[in-house]
This record gives sequence, C-alpha cells and structure tokens, in this order.
Amino acid sequence: MDQQLYPAKREIPCPELDKQDALWKVGKFVFRADFDSANLHYVRQGNSNCEVQLWTRKDCQGTDYERGTRSWFHFGVSGHSSGDWVALNIMNINKQGKLFGQDYRPWFWCASMPEWQPVNTKVIYKRENEDFQLRFSFKFESAEEVFFAFAIPFSYRENQALLDHITFMHRDLQARAPEHNTGSRLPCNVAPVPANEKAHGGACKGGSCKGSNSNTFASSQIYFKRQLLARTVEGRDVDLLTITDHHGASDECESMPPAPHREPWQGQPEVLPACPGLPAMPANIGGQSYVGGEGRLGPEERYSSSPVPLFPSKKVFVITARVHPGETPASHMFNGILTFLLRQQDARAAALRRLFVFKLVPIVNPDGVYHGHYRTDTLGQNLNRFYLGQPSQELQPSVWAIKTQLSQYSKRGVLEFYLDLHAHANKKGVFVYGNALDGEQAVESLLYSKLVALNSPIFDFMGCNFTEKNMSRPDKDGASKEGAGRVALFRETG
Repeated sequence: MDQQLYPAKREIPCPELDKQDALWKVGKFVFRADFDSANLHYVRQGNSNCEVQLWTRKDCQGTDYERGTRSWFHFGVSGHSSGDWVALNIMNINKQGKLFGQDYRPWFWCASMPEWQPVNTKVIYKRENEDFQLRFSFKFESAEEVFFAFAIPFSYRENQALLDHITFMHRDLQARAPEHNTGSRLPCNVAPVPANEKAHGGACKGGSCKGSNSNTFASSQIYFKRQLLARTVEGRDVDLLTITDHHGASDECESMPPAPHREPWQGQPEVLPACPGLPAMPANIGGQSYVGGEGRLGPEERYSSSPVPLFPSKKVFVITARVHPGETPASHMFNGILTFLLRQQDARAAALRRLFVFKLVPIVNPDGVYHGHYRTDTLGQNLNRFYLGQPSQELQPSVWAIKTQLSQYSKRGVLEFYLDLHAHANKKGVFVYGNALDGEQAVESLLYSKLVALNSPIFDFMGCNFTEKNMSRPDKDGASKEGAGRVALFRETG
C-alpha cells in the first residue's frame, strides 16, 4: 500500500519577522497578513461596526519595481465570537468581472476544517475607476482564526515542508527491503527478487554512476532525487525533482548548472516556537525522527550531493509550475501529478516511470509566492517573459537554470515534453495553450488534448488554443508571449 504523501492536516501559518507590521485592529476584529504568501496592504472601518474595507498590495508596492497587478489576497481574521457577522469589502483588485460573474467566490479556512471551502454567501462586485471591488458577508461559526484567500493557497513554506516530507519518506522506503509475495508479477512485467535484496541502484560515486539495467524488481523501484537547481534573487531554493525507475541507468552522470553562489534565505521558523506545526508534516514516520528536529530536514539531508545518472533509453518529461505566484491552482495540479508519479503500486505510474525521466520544478518563482505577489517576482519581472534569448543568471536565476537544463536535454535528443502549469481567471475547466505546429506534430498535439478530454470530464478541449497569435501577442504591459517558456523553448529546441 502506498504511503500518504501529504501531511494529515493543514496548520495555521506562522508570522515571519519581515512581515511583523502587517497587523490591523478594526473594532473587535484583528486582521493579519504577516505570513508566507499573505497579501493585505491596509484595513479600515466601513460604514458600520461589522463592515470592513480592505486594500490589497500591488506587486512590489512601495519599491522602484512596483507593478499594477494586485488580484491576490490572503489574510487571517481573529478577535470575533461565534455567531458574529462581518462584511468584507475588498477595494482595489484588478478587473475580474468574468470570474465573479460566474459566481466565483473567495475561499476560507480555519484549523478545525480539513480543507478550504468557498464562502457561502454571494459576492457583489463593481468597477470603481481603475479598481475592481468585491463585497461579501461571512458568519463566524467559532472564535478560532479564519483565513481568506483569492484561491486556495499553497505557500513557499508549505511546498518546502511537503518536499521535506516526501524526501524523508523516500529515504525510509529505500532503507527497507521491498515486501512482495515470491513469484508475484509486478508492474511492467518485472520479475521479483528476494525480499532481503535492497534496491539502491542509480547512485553516483566519484564522478561515475552505477545503475541496474537488469529486469529485476530492483529496476522497477522508484528512482527519486531532489536537487538544488538555483537560488532566487532573495536566496530561496528552487528545487528540481527527478522521478523515474532504475531501469536503464547508465554509468554516465547528468550535468547540472553551476552551484548557486547566493547565500540561502534565512527564514525564521523558530521565532514563535508556540506556533503549532511549522512546517506542516509529522515529526516522525515509522518511528524515525526527522534530521534537524521539529519535522525539518537540514540542508545536507534535503538535497542529494550525488548527480543523477543518464537514462539513455528514456525520454525526458519536464513539468514546471508557479512562475506566476498568484496562480495557486498550478501548485495543486503539480502536487496531484507528483503524488501520482510516486505511487509504487499503480501500474500506470510504473509504466510512465519505465518510459520517461520526469524533471519537476514545483515553484519557479519562490520570492513572488512568499511575498504574496500575483504575477511578478521581487524585481517586478514577469519571469515567463524571459525564456527568449539568454536569461540572466543574476536577475532570473530560476529561468536561466531551467533553460540551461532543457537545452542540455534537447542537445542529447531526449526532450520529449515540456508542460508549464498555470491558472486562468477568465476561463473554466482545464485546458491547454499549445504552439502552432505543422503536419504530424500538429495532429499529435491536438490528438493528445482530445484524448485527455475523453478521459477527464473537466478538461475543455474547445477551450484549448494552438494558434500562432497566441504565441506572439503582447501582454497589457507590452511584453510579448515570444518570451514565454512554451514558445521560446519550442522555437529554440524544436
């Protein structure tokens, strides 16, 4: 049986030292945006004691890099009693009439709830000059703190906690011999080996990699490696995950971009030790404690120091997410893919691991996610417009590293798929923005999307777009989609 990848319950987000001023008391209510991914700029009393007006913070507000994007909000409310009502007026987000015109609603969560839910009252909205205003009412069912957000959040800390959790579980699984019934057939027709034979193939030592090419149970075991791909302008880690099986590993090792030279970001999870459950994962699994204490892996345990072996017979499938920090559904799609690929007993996942080497980047823009931006990083850059030409290792380190890796895969002739996950405020369901291709490639692209639609009721084939116009038209700020990952990397790698 596959182990649970996600922590059993969400935890209350804890304050960050560099956000400690993001607190407002309005009447009996206390508002805070002092945590990872929070966004709230100002709060004041409305026309009554139970009415509050709130302003969101623009991307990079108050700096030389300030941008007009400001749709993401995420904040907590406390100080109320059970049965209290509050009317929340969000005064200044970007125009989102198409979204809220379809009865879209903000989301809320408190510690006694297993998952986020949409608010249960209808949203009233209007345009006021250049601002789009929302109004909705909320009844507190208890005195516990309630959090509200534009969409279901997934913060940088939550991501790192999840990856620490998976990294530790993977080590725990690899340390124990696989259990199976003698003579049983495993996914992909892999023959079993004795239960006391460990499956550690694919380790690299002294510049060479030794992997198992034999058709054994060991070769069907999951190969998982977590590496540090880059560090952001502010020093946050950009992770690269490799998932496949051990089949076909060669003695040659994959090269990585030069090691990041920035000092790592010094987060302060210890400043409020009473804050429960930071990060959100158990302190031990199977009786073994995490290295580093308090459920965290230390840097030397988090990232593997050994390189990844080459798998010459396998194509590479690259998936990235959260280049636009406010597009949180991208993370939820990514986490679903990650969970699926790590299912040991799922024959579909096993078949994919046998065919492909999956390269996964969970958050391309950690700085923007941490600061609660909607679209940019802390330099006001839309990072999805910097794949064209030569990105700057200093100014766009994650884009530079991703493009460097994909260029290597292309030169080796193994780059098969590149999927960049986003969210869209003006469209429903799940869909694909693809490139305008010719001949057989165009047929394959359309056929792939149609097959997905036939297998998923939420995939909207008619909402897909494969036009040349959608590869080059400019944004509202004038930047062309020629610099987007899907366009620039296609044109440069074919």
